[in-house]
Amino acid sequence: MDYQKKILEVKKKVVGALAYPSFLLAIGFGVLGFLLIYVMPSFTEIYEGSQVELPLFTKVLLGLVHFIQGNLFLLSVAVAGLGALLWSLYQSGWGRAQADRLSLSVPFIKPIVRRHHLIRISRTLSTILKSGIPLVEAIRMVASSMTNRVVRDNVGRAGEAVKTGIGISAALSQIDLFPKISIEMIAVGESTGSLEEMLNEVANFHEEELDLYLSRVTTWVEPVLLLTIGSLVAMILIAMYLPIFHLAGTIR
Repeated sequence: MDYQKKILEVKKKVVGALAYPSFLLAIGFGVLGFLLIYVMPSFTEIYEGSQVELPLFTKVLLGLVHFIQGNLFLLSVAVAGLGALLWSLYQSGWGRAQADRLSLSVPFIKPIVRRHHLIRISRTLSTILKSGIPLVEAIRMVASSMTNRVVRDNVGRAGEAVKTGIGISAALSQIDLFPKISIEMIAVGESTGSLEEMLNEVANFHEEELDLYLSRVTTWVEPVLLLTIGSLVAMILIAMYLPIFHLAGTIR
C-alpha cells in the first residue's frame, strides 16, 4: 500500500507540473485564434476601403486571415485528420515505441521522464526483493511493469546480463539509464547486503531531484509562456490598430 502511494505521489507531481503550462498554451492559442478569426476580419473592410498604404506585417496578417476564412473547413478537416493519424500511429507498436523514445530525448521533458522511471524502477525492485523473490525474477517483473517500451527493453537487458553472473550494479551501468551516482549507491548496497534499502534510497534521491527540477521548470516556464503569448497578442493588436492611427493622421 505504501509503495503504491509513493508511486502515485510521483505521478501526481509530474502531471501537476505539466498541467499549468499546458493550460497556458491552450488559453494562448485560443486567444490568438479568436483575434485572427473573429476580431481581425472586422478591420478588413476598413482597410480595403481606405487608400492608406498598409504596413507589411499588417498585409501578411490580413493575408493569413483571408486564407483561414476561405479554407476554414479544409483546415479543420486537415487538423482532425492529422490528429487521427497521429493517434493511430501512437496506438501501433512502432508509433508507441517512437513516442517512448522521443519522451526520453526531448529537452525539458527528458529529465522528468527519466527520473520518473528511475524512481519507479528502484522502488519497485526494492519492494519485490523484500518479498523474497530472486533477483533475476524480480528484474523481469520490474521490466514487465514499465509502460515505456525503451525503458522496458533496457531493464530486460539488465536482467539478461544478471543471468550471466554479473552484479546488478554492473548490469544497470551497461544500459545507460541510471546515472553514475545511482550505480555507485546500488554497488554499495550490493556489496554490503543491503540492496533493498539502498534501492529505496536511490528512489528517494531521485524523487528529491525531481521535486527540485519541477520547481525550477515551473518557475521559469510560466513567465516565459506568459511573455511569449502576451508578445504575440500585442503584435497582432499593433498590426490591427497601426493603420487606423495612420488613417486618422491622413484625414487631419
